[in-house]
Formats: sequence, structure tokens, C-alpha cells
Amino acid sequence: MTHLTHRALIEAIRSCETSTEGERLLSDPGFAEVYPLVRQRLMANNLAGVKGAAQSRAQRLKGLWNIVAHEWNRPSRPDGKAEVAMLSYSTSRLFRLPAGWPDAFAHPFAEAASGMNKRMTVFEVPARGEYRRPAIGPSFSIGRDEILVRVKMALGAKDKTTHTAITDFSQLARARGLQTDGLTRDAWGRTWTAFVKRRSIFEAQFAHSPLDIAIAVTWYATTGMAFTSAAQRQGIPVADLQHGVQGAHHCMYGEWPSATSESSLIPSAFMTWSEAEHSNLSNWIGARRRSYVSGIPWMHMDEDLLGTSPEFLALKKAAGERPIILVTLQPEPSALLSKVEDLLALPGADRFSWAVRCHPGHVDQVDEIARRFAGHANVLPVHAASLAPLSLVLKLSTVHVTEFSSVVIEAAGVGIPSVLTTGYGVSHYEHLSDGMTSVETEPSSILAALVRLSSTGVENRTKTGAPIDDKTPATALARFMADAAADQFDIKRLEGADL
Repeated sequence: MTHLTHRALIEAIRSCETSTEGERLLSDPGFAEVYPLVRQRLMANNLAGVKGAAQSRAQRLKGLWNIVAHEWNRPSRPDGKAEVAMLSYSTSRLFRLPAGWPDAFAHPFAEAASGMNKRMTVFEVPARGEYRRPAIGPSFSIGRDEILVRVKMALGAKDKTTHTAITDFSQLARARGLQTDGLTRDAWGRTWTAFVKRRSIFEAQFAHSPLDIAIAVTWYATTGMAFTSAAQRQGIPVADLQHGVQGAHHCMYGEWPSATSESSLIPSAFMTWSEAEHSNLSNWIGARRRSYVSGIPWMHMDEDLLGTSPEFLALKKAAGERPIILVTLQPEPSALLSKVEDLLALPGADRFSWAVRCHPGHVDQVDEIARRFAGHANVLPVHAASLAPLSLVLKLSTVHVTEFSSVVIEAAGVGIPSVLTTGYGVSHYEHLSDGMTSVETEPSSILAALVRLSSTGVENRTKTGAPIDDKTPATALARFMADAAADQFDIKRLEGADL
């Protein structure tokens, strides 16, 4: 089975949308309203092969049990009123400090809101039944609500109505070689039913505590779309907060059909890491939406606070004098681990220390991966490398190695080049300056690149397109709130237009 890159996928999807038949289908307001979820399903189907294996049934059941155990007696809504709400995830608690786990996305925005005499509450989704406690900062877990949705899905009827527009668009996509498993009658019925149930839960929450604005991390996940739609149907503008790669070649951030301009599923605003993403969005968002540059939130957190991380202190102590190669993994174990093992066996690899960092969504892999590298003296403690604040780990590092992680962007922001071990996703980084990325697929050529890049130093590298600038979460939040107060978003949602 062949899986497409983001670039090839969005080109195929856009050819469907701009065809005569696609434009006819999208002229129906009901289909245009739900179309973002259709595109999301197409993306999920066609990128599955590079995203890694899905959770096993045992893993899913363990996650559900963790949610039940933690959430059974928790309150059903946030305590008190708030002017700002953020949708975030348990995996957004990227690192541990002595007092607990801060949400690296929410923390800077909560501090900024407090400085404006506004209160922010965080709806935290335990995506895989994972909890990182104690939590630092405002947080309200919606795990019980997620359980209720899944129980209702298991016990209740799914929407199995045949929607002609969905079927017709699916045929368009298949004719262009796209996989459309997520758009079959049963699959779409499950997706749509889950979306509606999640949205109704958020609508009840927002009715209880009216908001000025809302922010969503990963707006295009099904829960994120439900959060976005629920708020905007009640006249609350929502901003997406960049969580990783964006750009014109990302299926959910590349150009959208103008017919979807009224869809409540697409945010009213976007907060991006750099001017490059902001510029891409400006090409298609139109007059009704806004884009702000916030920088990378955790890169703006206080370094004295981050420096108290016990994992960072342990990593720094273990690092010694060798140059450090940072290796960032994808959500699932991949060929990169085997390549790193092959690299470590090559002559000259021992001139480096290696910091292997698990993906923040899968820190449950730390022990397994630590055992895998237990025999290598120059591999730094995997637990410390995975849970220390990334901004500080980058300051210790010389070169970054990954398959296609968005850490490429963060590394470039502080002048550290990246070696990508696969060509997949390289188009996401075309805005970075020359010398900041290279693609090497074989262990010997990877090592040669590391030797070359580590010897040239970072002081002479330009940082065109780098994400670290004078734009901050505080300035982006202030602009978003001002535009919302001035009613700049012209939210006009269609009643009864859902399929």
C-alpha cells in the first residue's frame, strides 16, 4: 500500500476541490460546513503508513481504564468563571519540574492572561489515558466526558444516513488515487456521531461559563474540531495554536476552498511560531480570519524556572565534554532506532554523546528504549533526554537527527542544523535557510554529515525563517483579545446546515 507525503496529498485533495464536481458539491452550505472533517479523514487515511502503528486493543483498554480510575469522582465542569479557555492534552505537559508538570502550551498564555486580569481555564484531554501529575497551572480534565462519548458510541445508534455529498466526494478522491476508508457509510457515521457528541459536551460547558475567546491546540483532531465548532456556534472566536509543522504542504494548513469560509469547524484565528507559517496562512484565510505570530510558547518560558528540571540537571551532568547529538523520535518506534544502533557501531561515533529523546506523546516508551541502548556508554540517560525541557536540551546540542520531527524548526531557531533520515516531510522545512537541513538515509552518510556539521560551528549560520523573534504569547493573546472585543471576526454560523 502506497502512502503519500503531505505535499502530494494536498495536491490531490485540491484537485478534487477545484474540479467542477468538487465546486458543485462544496456549493452546498451543509457540505461546506462539515467538509473540514472530510478533509481530516482523508488526511488520516492517506498518511497512516508514516504516522506509525495504531494503538493495540490492549493499549486502548488500558488507556480507558486509566481515565475511568482518575475521573470517576471528578467534577463535571471547571470551577469558577474564565474569560479564556484552551483545549490542550495530557501530552502537552512536556517536562517535569520539582513542583510538577507545566503545560508547555498553556503556561505562557495563562501567565499572559493573568497579566491582563483575565482568567484562563484549560480543558485537558488525556488522549491515551495518560496523566502527568501533579499538574502546574490551570487545568480541568475532560477525561470523564471522553469516556461518556465512547460509552454512548458503543451503546447508542450511529449515524448511518447515506449522505450523497460524502459519497460523491469520496468517488472524486478515489478517482485520484486516494484512500477513502474513513468516508464509507459506517466509518463516516462513527466519526460524525463522535464529533456531534463531543461538540454537545463543549456547548454545555461554554453555556455554563461564557468566554471572550478560546484557543485550541491541534484544532483539526476530532476533539479539537468539536471544541472549535462548539465555541464558534456560540459566537466565541477560536484560535488554533501551532503545535508542530504547518505550511502550504500540510493538509490542514494549506489552502482551503473559499466555500468553507463559513464553516464553524475552521478556527477564526491562528497563532503561529514564525512569520513563515503566518505568511502561508495569509494566502488563504481571507478577511474573516486573522493570523498572529506568537513564537514557540515553551521557548518563552523563564529559563531559571526550566533550569530546575531534575532531568535537565541529570542530563547536563552526564553530558561531559563530547558534542551532543540530539535524536528525536516519532510517535511510534521506527527505523530510526535501528539506524542509531548502526551509527553507534561505526568508527568515530564515540566522538559524540547521544541524547535519544522520545516523542512527548509516547514517553511510555522511555524504559523500553533505555534498555535498548543500555550497552552504549556514550548514550545519555534516555529518561533525562526525554523529559528535560527541549529548549535547554537544544542549548547543549550540536546537531539534531530525526526522521521528520518538528524539532527541526525549534533547532533552526537556535542555529542548530538537522539531519533528516528520510525524505518524508522535508517540504515542511523549505523556508529554513540553507545548511539548516540535509537528508541522509544511510548510517555512514549520516555520521559523515554529523562530523561535518559539528565541526563548522553554529555561529556563522544564518537563521532565515527562524521561529525565535520578538513575537510572544503575550503579544499574540493581546491582539487576539482586542480583535475579538472589536468584533473583527464576523462569526456568522449556519443553523441547521449540518449534514
